[in-house]
Amino acid sequence: MDQYVLLGCIGEGAHGVVFKAKDRKTGELVALKKIPLRRPEGGLPPQTLREIQALLHIQEHPHVVRLGAVFASGPAVVLALELLVGDLGGLLRSAPAPLPPPRVRALLAMTLRGLSHCHRHHVMHRDLKPSNLLLDARGRLKLGDLGLARVLGPPRARPYSHQVATRAVGCIFGELLTLSPLFPGDTDLEQLCRVLSALGTPSPSAWPELRALPDYRKVRFARCAPAPLERLVPGAGPEARDLLRRLLRMRPARRPRAEQVRAHVGGGGRGHGGVTGRGNGRWGGSMGGNGVYGVMGVMGDGGALWGVMGYNGVMGVMGDGGSMGGNGVYGVMGGNGRWGGSMGGNGV
Repeated sequence: MDQYVLLGCIGEGAHGVVFKAKDRKTGELVALKKIPLRRPEGGLPPQTLREIQALLHIQEHPHVVRLGAVFASGPAVVLALELLVGDLGGLLRSAPAPLPPPRVRALLAMTLRGLSHCHRHHVMHRDLKPSNLLLDARGRLKLGDLGLARVLGPPRARPYSHQVATRAVGCIFGELLTLSPLFPGDTDLEQLCRVLSALGTPSPSAWPELRALPDYRKVRFARCAPAPLERLVPGAGPEARDLLRRLLRMRPARRPRAEQVRAHVGGGGRGHGGVTGRGNGRWGGSMGGNGVYGVMGVMGDGGALWGVMGYNGVMGVMGDGGSMGGNGVYGVMGGNGRWGGSMGGNGV
């Protein structure tokens, strides 16, 4: 730790403390994630080890948080990560009006760029949600918090595919359009009921692998047809609704891969704030226009963005980490947590 000047605590959770710090040699500002070793003889905590392995395996990418160093500090291990100023969850909660369509397109494109890079390196994030999509001072989005990530083996050695993650991307996309979670619920079961009432009850004829899922016969649900997506994302244009429909398909094998969606969305990740793209009416529908958002400096230099919009620190999008904070709707829909098997196709 002597290499760094600590500038204050910026977050604290069950697994450790995060400090803002400055490298004495380079002057770079970093985030130091200090994780105590409760049983030093037992080695690194599994979640910390997974995060380190995933970040080293992925290598550097403009839309994945950068790991600068790992070192010991007394009975603790410290990860020196690139310092970012906020997260997508905080941005959405602070937004006074729907995001302009070009901004939605750009944020989605940057998410897909980072996710596609992970998948090319056989890494599954498994905890995609707005609070884990971090933002730098220029508005560029980066995938963060890879504590639940897994480095996958060959396709034949695993019972799930990368299409599990595209459902989580669909949930994030829906929240970008509406500024609220698509399937809010106080319990896993309530949340699952909301999913089925919106998307319809799956059947083995449409999803042949359904019977093999571990929780298939534990709970029975009434048959219901899918609701019109206009109810789920009112105001979204037809192109946005069509993309959301494909991302949220029940059967993982029928969902597009992140790379396919990225090619379709285009833009994002280059230029000022990482924002490109046409942002036409088909994406925005009645949600178009910059409105107050343009005035508030969403595309600004970070000071304008986070000074006006605020930053919620490290709190999860669903709360403080209770029953919904760690996984929440994004765990349920993305293949992480209790219902990952029955809804996402992996059950890990």
